Amino acid sequence: MPERSPEHAGAERRGLYVREGNGTGYTWAIERHPHSDAVSGLALSGSLAIGGTLARGVLLGGELRGSFVSEVFRGGPSVAVGNTDIQFFQLGPRLDWFPDPAGGWHFGALLGLGALVLVNGSGQQATGAGPLGSLIGGYDLLFRRPFSLGVDFVASGTPSEKLYASGADTGYRFVPVSIALEVSILMY
Repeated sequence: MPERSPEHAGAERRGLYVREGNGTGYTWAIERHPHSDAVSGLALSGSLAIGGTLARGVLLGGELRGSFVSEVFRGGPSVAVGNTDIQFFQLGPRLDWFPDPAGGWHFGALLGLGALVLVNGSGQQATGAGPLGSLIGGYDLLFRRPFSLGVDFVASGTPSEKLYASGADTGYRFVPVSIALEVSILMY
């Protein structure tokens, strides 16, 4: 492997890291059979990850991420007046791999617990939780050690989440999916 130039000598990620990201994307909450209802639209997204170096070019940490959208509940029950707010959260371990430990390209995955919260225009709330996964890819540009500015593409989804309101099964089985483009700041 060729030697690094002096400006790249200190760029390798080591030790503690903190990443905070914000962006926009699109979120779908599609109801599985028998209803085929849906809530989807442009979403705001955000994330916070804290971790450390597991091996050269490999970072492991915990991450909390979420997205928020407010749209019409197409095909929903008659009590679903006005817009329905979707809050889609994920919490779990994140593994990030930098093929070149001093370079900017990185690829990662997040597996953990996902939560879906729907609140209709009448203020009625339904929640669900289940396993959720995300795939992440992006580029970080070192602008002043220990900070990098990054752009990440994130795709998240879960097989299905039952929704409960006041402890009772609503009969809905949503499949939430989200894609986002986030700008992040990484400190390492």
